[in-house]
Amino acid sequence: MGVVVGLAIGACISVPPFKGGDGGVDGSTCEPDVVMAPGTVSFTPDNGGGVVMSALYSVNFAGGNQLHFPSDITVGSADVMTAFSPSCGDEDLAGMAIYPAAAIRPNGAAPLAQNTLTPQAGWTGPAVVQLVAHWSANYSACSATPRGDSVFTLFPDGRVVRHDIMTSDQTVTWNNCGCIDDTNFFPSSYWAFDKDMFATLQLGTDAPVNAQMHMTQPINHPVACLQGSGAAVSVATAWKLVPGTTSRVRGLPETIAYVFDFVTMHANIPTTTGFSYSTTSALWLGGGCTEKLPYANEFAGSGAELRINGLVRRPALVDGIYGGVESFGGVGGETVVSMTAELTGTVRAFFAVWLRFPAATCDIAVSKVPDPGNVFFAKQKIDEDEWVVWFRDSLGPSDKITITAR
Repeated sequence: MGVVVGLAIGACISVPPFKGGDGGVDGSTCEPDVVMAPGTVSFTPDNGGGVVMSALYSVNFAGGNQLHFPSDITVGSADVMTAFSPSCGDEDLAGMAIYPAAAIRPNGAAPLAQNTLTPQAGWTGPAVVQLVAHWSANYSACSATPRGDSVFTLFPDGRVVRHDIMTSDQTVTWNNCGCIDDTNFFPSSYWAFDKDMFATLQLGTDAPVNAQMHMTQPINHPVACLQGSGAAVSVATAWKLVPGTTSRVRGLPETIAYVFDFVTMHANIPTTTGFSYSTTSALWLGGGCTEKLPYANEFAGSGAELRINGLVRRPALVDGIYGGVESFGGVGGETVVSMTAELTGTVRAFFAVWLRFPAATCDIAVSKVPDPGNVFFAKQKIDEDEWVVWFRDSLGPSDKITITAR
């Protein structure tokens, strides 16, 4: 969060590739049990981009020559993201901004030099999808070559965790970059949604207001929610704010943008030296503002505690997974010393755990006390000794989940 120095931009999260094998030593073929999961998520590549889908939502990552960021989102049957092509420096769809230079977005005019979307090995569902979008731009008019990486982690329930990094190495006068002649400077990460799809906007604990009338940009509300027709059509958000950063909920004629400024506005200081910024945010697609705002508030803080074999863990910074990655380029997976992991604590529904066992595994068995009486999880093999599991139900103070590898 805030300023991060010395990152290896362009590298992917260090997830070992799946090596195959049967998880055993006898040469027999491993056939993991088929689990009819209560929810799944999948990724289908398409022309450099692709689509992530669950039963509740879909997120399209733009293909072709467009920046491979989200360019369309449906929640239930409602299309909540639409391209409007505003001024070259303004927010639209999803992306990064280096205002007053042209925004880094799928329908933007920024001159992209690099543009890739990489599914992480083993992370294309059914429990979790993880994609890394890498970009660099070449604003020749001002000799600026900024670059960035965004890690998108998507879950069956509609949670989308996004970890962004933006870096520039040069001293740059940004209003010379050929977009807008403005001395204000905003390096930002943002999402922009179609205003017509929503009836109300709620900022934190404030009363909901008419979304159609929202034409201001209140600042430093790390939690917000747009509500459409019925609980199924909603988009809640949360940013992890730290001193020196700013959030804005910007009302434009056709969109409402959730915006995070890596630094509070530098008015009349358009020239910057090199920088490296990072931030983590999350969306909750669907479910209604009443249900999802508590999740957003928890995320904006430090997240609920989960105990893995008695060790206290919180959702990891990069991916929001218990036992996940804490810094870009880091290695994830909670290492357990035996082939069994016990999960206890008080955690809201729809959480995920990433475990690294001490030996190769063929399969895992998952049980819960008390027994919910039906399948309550989706499991996903990342590597011979690693699994990620997504859970549909909450974990209560007297509950226990046991995961046993074999």
